[in-house]
Amino acid sequence: MVISVIPLGKEEGMMSSQEVADYLGITMNNLRQIQYRKTLAWVKKSGRNVYYREAEVHAYGDKRTKRNKL
Repeated sequence: MVISVIPLGKEEGMMSSQEVADYLGITMNNLRQIQYRKTLAWVKKSGRNVYYREAEVHAYGDKRTKRNKL
């Protein structure tokens, strides 16, 4: 029996909530607000852990950076 050493979600190009918050430079509460407004939606849930698509997180981060520069 082989046990994967890759954290759940990573093999699929996913990011955990904490990784997303760190990448965007925001708190977990801000991430929950963004999720509530459906600006960035999670795609996979495993227990208490929520995962986001990496490509969508990067696209949202780029959009957020452009908006903040105006």
